Amino acid sequence: MATIVPPRPRPTARTGEAIDAEAVDGPAGEHRDRAGALPRSIATLLHATAALVWAGAFTFYLRVWLGPRESDGSIGRSVREVVGGTADAPFQYRILVPQLLDRLHDALGWPYGYGEMVVDLVALAVAVAVTAALLRRLGLEVWVLAVALVGAQLTIGAMWWGKTETYAALAAATVGLWAVLSDDRRRWLPLLGAAAVLAGTRTDLLLALGIAALARWALAGRERRDLGAGAGLVAAGLAATVALKLAYPAAAYDEAAGMLQVQHNLQPLTLLIVLAFLLPTLGPYLLVRSQPTLRAAIAEHRRWMVPTLALVAAEVGSVLVVGRADEVRLFLPIAPALGIVGVVGWRALLGPHLAREWAASHRG
Repeated sequence: MATIVPPRPRPTARTGEAIDAEAVDGPAGEHRDRAGALPRSIATLLHATAALVWAGAFTFYLRVWLGPRESDGSIGRSVREVVGGTADAPFQYRILVPQLLDRLHDALGWPYGYGEMVVDLVALAVAVAVTAALLRRLGLEVWVLAVALVGAQLTIGAMWWGKTETYAALAAATVGLWAVLSDDRRRWLPLLGAAAVLAGTRTDLLLALGIAALARWALAGRERRDLGAGAGLVAAGLAATVALKLAYPAAAYDEAAGMLQVQHNLQPLTLLIVLAFLLPTLGPYLLVRSQPTLRAAIAEHRRWMVPTLALVAAEVGSVLVVGRADEVRLFLPIAPALGIVGVVGWRALLGPHLAREWAASHRG
């Protein structure tokens, strides 16, 4: 009689312990590990649900922020101020989308609010598609819904403190992250496109992307192309910042608030809001020194974890210094990056416990 050999437990870098291969993959290997693909039906449902989450949050943004401001004409006034060079800093420096809306208004007769809706919708579609492609490439496709929920949460900031450049910056930052994490030589074209958009929307994000590429070079490979990309992005960010200040010398920050916002951001209520929106993704990293599984996860995936963490750290730090952090829309453009570091962090912390629970439930 043939001997039936039970499946051999395999170790996993995610949990640091052995788990039963059949319990995870199923008897026919239907549910594959990170290197495999999800079954098409499951992947379709997952991505459709994630897209619906993004779209649902965007609908609230349209109703709460965009619609009322189109009705009272405030969008048109703010666009004309930027185009005319009379807006306050830093909004005067975010010229790309207002210039585009003004041209659409003149050429096609579109109301400013309608043009804003179209621009934001196209930008959101780009961001969602690129995020899905990036997660698939990183082996994190199963977490696409979790990342979408991060984006939906941060959309609350766009509902109450919306600005014309927010969704364009989201699309550009997502494309830029995709390019920085890519080893494809053709990444330069999307990287240049992302840099051009960020130069006219959020130069702080352009600098943060440069820091991410430099971190990848310094800590995760020492490849010359990463050094070139990082240096180029930082130089472009600095050049764009200086050029915009020279182009609009009359633009000034509010005298009462000033440019630096550190004092405002250290107020208890502001800190509470920031923690409420960032701890769901960055919380695990408070325990990085005491949790070997988290350090192992970062080391195992350092080629993309190091630059993604660097992007998040640079942008969060920038917002805490020169932005009003309680206007959490400022973090929306890095929602995909926050989602990535969040799922890796929580998976590393909870993986061993979930594996034991899974094994116990199957033994039972």
